[in-house]
Amino acid sequence: RDVAAAVAAAAASSPVIVLTDSDVAGRQLRTRLVIECPNAKHAFIATRDSTAATDTKWHSAGDVGVEHASPAAIRDALRAARAPASDGGSSGCARRVFTREMLTGWGLCGGGDDDGTR
Repeated sequence: RDVAAAVAAAAASSPVIVLTDSDVAGRQLRTRLVIECPNAKHAFIATRDSTAATDTKWHSAGDVGVEHASPAAIRDALRAARAPASDGGSSGCARRVFTREMLTGWGLCGGGDDDGTR
C-alpha cells in the first residue's frame, strides 16, 4: 500500500513510468498501481530478457527481475512505455472482446454445418 501511495503522490506532480518484474508479484503490484495511479505509463521487459543466467551470492539462475535485464533492454522498455491496457480489474490485463457477428463473419461459429466441422 505504501508503494502505491508513493507512486500516486509522485504522479500528481510529474510523469511516472512503472517498471516491475514480470513475475506474479510484479504483475500484482502493477495491477494495484493501474488502479491507484491511472495516469502512470507502463514499461515492460520480457521475462526472457530479465532472467538471471547464473547463480550469484544474491540470486539463483532462473530468477526473474528487472535487475537481471541489460541496460539496453531497460532503455528499450522505457522508450516504449505506454498507458495501461485496462483499468486494473481482476487481472490488470486487457481482453479483446469478439462479438458473435465478428466470429460468424470469420467463419468461426454459426455456420449451417457446425456439427460437421467439429
